[in-house]
Amino acid sequence: MKQKARRAPKRVCARLARRAAPRGPLNSFVRSDFVLPPYRPKTVAAVLYALLALMVAGVWVIYLWVDNPKGVSAVDNFSYALLDAPGRRFFYALAVIPLISASLCGGYGWGIANSKRGSLLLLIISIVQGAAAVLLLPWPQSGLFLVPLYWCFKSLNRT
Repeated sequence: MKQKARRAPKRVCARLARRAAPRGPLNSFVRSDFVLPPYRPKTVAAVLYALLALMVAGVWVIYLWVDNPKGVSAVDNFSYALLDAPGRRFFYALAVIPLISASLCGGYGWGIANSKRGSLLLLIISIVQGAAAVLLLPWPQSGLFLVPLYWCFKSLNRT
């Protein structure tokens, strides 16, 4: 008895045909059905807080080690910034904000945000940090500290 040859599934051909079909006006390269993969809000918040901590740490690296006069070390710059500088408030904020951002990154990354209570605590700390950044930092930098608040709120709603 002779068996019939099997055909390839039609789904493969349909996928190829759909990819070759025109997308948008004048067959543009912009896909109208493009959707970002569903990232977990706590993961996005952790990544954003890690980037903020690195940003502020980069400011410290530039301040302490770039273009120092002869005979002035990084320790001298650090002690001057926190003890003797006329704008000490700015340097206090630059000292505390990376520590808070790193702890928030750890909190969202290591699962403290898995519970409703932990997520609420991290959201409150995030709001306080955002308010402090608005009050103490110049507006371009302080705006960056408000971006993770959306993802923190989404993380609270998901728990």
